[in-house]
Amino acid sequence: MSLYVIRHGQTSDDVPGQERPSGWSNVPLDKEGIARAHETGKFLANKNIHHIFTSDLLRAHQTALILAQHTGAKVYPTPALRAVNWGQIAGHAESGIKPYMNYYREHPDKQIPGGETFGDSIKRFSNVLPTFIKLADRIPTQNFAAVSHSENINMIPSIISGGRDPISRIHLVPDAGIVHIQRDINGTLKAMPITVTKGEAING
Repeated sequence: MSLYVIRHGQTSDDVPGQERPSGWSNVPLDKEGIARAHETGKFLANKNIHHIFTSDLLRAHQTALILAQHTGAKVYPTPALRAVNWGQIAGHAESGIKPYMNYYREHPDKQIPGGETFGDSIKRFSNVLPTFIKLADRIPTQNFAAVSHSENINMIPSIISGGRDPISRIHLVPDAGIVHIQRDINGTLKAMPITVTKGEAING
């Protein structure tokens, strides 16, 4: 089985040095984000991907549609792959609100003003990712992809290890990067981060 989980492409909220949490706002991909999504699509073109599940937020859905151009896969939007709803925090410069973001990460039962608890987000993605893994196990002749958001991508090692590994505090992959989930020869799930640059993959 192979499941490719892709972080959406860059938006104006993701420009290095100008980062802002987008939350549930519908920020579109910028030119760089579109270009990187196409490079990732080229890399995935020969990976036998038949279905792409995606967050229904605009930046992720746009990324999925670009990937579909290269893979021929069908695209299925779902709110189950949405980012954290940062509520009133969304749209503010991350440099000024990072302590608040970390507070809600460290207190996952606390309600983000105008949003949800971080625990809500953890539960949402922790429920849906195993469903996609089971689907990939059940249909080994086809591979699957899912397009989601950085906070969710960072949860993958923790989810597939059953909580033995912590949720990553650093991004596992850059915008339009991939985490490839597959089973080793012993049947154990492994997650391999992949960064795609000009159609070429850099593992690790």
